[in-house]
Amino acid sequence: MSLSSPPPSAAAFRKRLLKWYVRLGRHDLPWRTRWSLYHVLVSEAMLQQTTVATVLPYFRRFVHAFPTMKSLTSASGEKVLELWSGLGYYARARNLQAAAKTIVRDFGGKLPARRDAVESLPGVGPYTAGAILSFVYDEPEALVDGNVVRVLSRVYGVLENAKEPEGARRFWKLARRLVPPGGARQYNSALMDLGATVCRPRSPACSRCPFRNACWARRNGKQDEFPISVPRNRRNEIHIQTALARHRGKWLMVRRPSKGLYGGLWEFPEFDRVSRALRVVKSLPAVKQVLSHRVIHYHPRLCEMKDEGG
Repeated sequence: MSLSSPPPSAAAFRKRLLKWYVRLGRHDLPWRTRWSLYHVLVSEAMLQQTTVATVLPYFRRFVHAFPTMKSLTSASGEKVLELWSGLGYYARARNLQAAAKTIVRDFGGKLPARRDAVESLPGVGPYTAGAILSFVYDEPEALVDGNVVRVLSRVYGVLENAKEPEGARRFWKLARRLVPPGGARQYNSALMDLGATVCRPRSPACSRCPFRNACWARRNGKQDEFPISVPRNRRNEIHIQTALARHRGKWLMVRRPSKGLYGGLWEFPEFDRVSRALRVVKSLPAVKQVLSHRVIHYHPRLCEMKDEGG
């Protein structure tokens, strides 16, 4: 790393960040009003790969339907997935319910403030463990996600790719050095908010950033080049022939396997699997769905069951 002036010290970084957060942070987020284990667990599950603006209505509906950890454990998987529908990455919903059951069954509903206990929960990795420990218990635990990587890479001029092992170690080491021994809840909230609202992936609002005069990337005119990344591989193109079949006023649906893409959800069946029992009425326009690693082209056919109409 080549710097024209020293980067902010840990103390200076915290001071500037927290001063900004007191004035401009998102203090009204519903999971920040109580910092309860249940609300943090739900919000962190929903926020993986999803923006706050998208999550807010889902969070409110979810905790209205399941107001306590215990109520989520006794809910049907169908109901949980129904309330999650539209958020995507449905394994998160199943892991969330499984984590709630583990907390109630193994810890009596009160999870200890220990990393080993938190990481024993289904679907919880280093980031989510740090989020739970810092947000719920105010433990001095670091967080590293896309928002954090973006801020730290730009301010400190980190030239490694966070998605590679050496780069990931570098970011976690820096994040742990910066997190304060006390007040990690407020500090981590501030760091997340700065990355989400000011130090954005594109067109960062540098004029509103507390580090505008101390940011390595801004001083060097390289904001859009950080964080360092590798070109994305081209998305796989998948084509699926789908049967939309009516039988006695109802639509034929099949349930996907519990694991894998859209696990456990219901869908129209692939045409080849049910073609012997169907009569094609007409082909419908194709529908394209763009996902992170694939593009799915659905080619629907409106069908009838062969035992209808003679």
